[in-house]
This record gives sequence, structure tokens and C-alpha cells, in this order.
Amino acid sequence: MERAVRAEITGAYGRYRAARAAVEAFEASVIRPAEESVRVLGASHAAGETSFFEVLAEQRRLIDTRKAYIDALRQEALARAALERAVGTPLQ
Repeated sequence: MERAVRAEITGAYGRYRAARAAVEAFEASVIRPAEESVRVLGASHAAGETSFFEVLAEQRRLIDTRKAYIDALRQEALARAALERAVGTPLQ
């Protein structure tokens, strides 16, 4: 029984850490550059250097990126709940 509990906690902790790492990667390496790209293309369009459709396409990519980020947040929350269930107490 003790081995089963340890295995459940270890697995839940590993899933939580992986989900947390994915969220951090999105925050540091994906979301900010995508937002900056939209900003730069918007300014470029205002200066007459790019088409409005290019700006729209970049905004759509940003929306898709944000949807993926929200899914990563969801996975993190589910992994945290599973870890809390495994240890039997809320995490702080």
C-alpha cells in the first residue's frame, strides 16, 4: 500500500512539474514574442510597410498561441489538483 501511495505521489508530482514548466515556457518564450510581433506589424502597417492582412494573420497566430497557453494553464491546474488529491492536502 505504501509503495502504491508513493508511486501515485511521484507520478502526480512529475506531471505537475512538467505542466508548470510548459506554462513557464509559454510565459517566457512564446507569449511575449508573439505579442511583440503583433505590435511591430501593427506599427509597420501604420507606416504603410505591410498589408492589413499580414497584421490580421499575425493577430490570429497570437490568438492561437493564447489558446494553447490557456490549455497549458488548464493542464497545470488539473495536475496540481491530482497532486493535492494524492498527498491529501492543498498545496501552498
